[in-house]
Amino acid sequence: MRIRTRVAFGLVAYLCFAVAHAGAQTEPFSKIPSAQRETLTKRLNAYVQAYRERKWEQLYELVSSRGKGGADQNVFVAAMQSEHGTDFAQMPDLLEFRPELAHNDKGEFDIYGCGKATREGAIFNGVAVTHAVFEHDEWFFTGWSFTEFPNEPCEALSDPHWQPANLMAWNRPMEEIEHFKSRGISTAAPNNAPKDKPVVANAEQTKKLEEAIAPYVKKARESLPEAKNKYIAGLPKNQSFFVTIKLYDASKKYEVVFVNVTSWRGGSIYGILDSDLTIVQNHSKGEKLTCQESEVLDWTISKPDGTEEGNFVGKFLDTYKP
Repeated sequence: MRIRTRVAFGLVAYLCFAVAHAGAQTEPFSKIPSAQRETLTKRLNAYVQAYRERKWEQLYELVSSRGKGGADQNVFVAAMQSEHGTDFAQMPDLLEFRPELAHNDKGEFDIYGCGKATREGAIFNGVAVTHAVFEHDEWFFTGWSFTEFPNEPCEALSDPHWQPANLMAWNRPMEEIEHFKSRGISTAAPNNAPKDKPVVANAEQTKKLEEAIAPYVKKARESLPEAKNKYIAGLPKNQSFFVTIKLYDASKKYEVVFVNVTSWRGGSIYGILDSDLTIVQNHSKGEKLTCQESEVLDWTISKPDGTEEGNFVGKFLDTYKP
């Protein structure tokens, strides 16, 4: 078995809950707003199940934006598969985690508890921490680590005055993602976005254009639920999902833009602006955006061979002559 000295790990956690607290508090999440505790528990349970079953696509939906480090779902899955082998593993699997207390870190939370992890058959036990972030109106997780090396015994948490010797820094992506970067593997989504074809129009031309594309917008919206299911289930490697929306400025001028989807929760779509802007100046390519399904004008699944699904409006505009 290979011997390694590094045992602090920044990765997503397999968590196993227990509501009993053996330390200073009777409620591990007492410092977390009461209205959010039940949701946090459910999200952590989902986190546990996805990690335990190695369902990396589902786990991706539970990792914070910072933890993903700009990686799309395909890159995330590849990173997890690479780092979490059975015979050879760069990273351990966290088998158990009993939360004991939470530390408020500028509105984000370090959750401390007793952890148990395995790597290549070896077992590690000790005080561990996972980092929870409330963003996009939901709980996400940036990573986990044992607090000390050698690992601090879990019995230390029974001391009502226990405090971590050092606070973890959570301003970097998961270690799996950083390893991909260090090996020269890009964590950015493939650059296979539909090509921008800006149309500058006056009020009368805009009205005619919107009337012309209306049937294609209708078709795109009717087929969006099925396309969404494909995205949620996980697209094949190097395929990307884009939605087309209107982006407005303060004067109500707008541009139709592409958003590279990175996450989809309920009716909310999160992604990266993937269009160069010529009219709207209060946004820029590469920034994070959130939109609603009701705002979608069109959708496109882009494939590395240049083919695509959807793009109903875009294909119509290829032949449109005002």
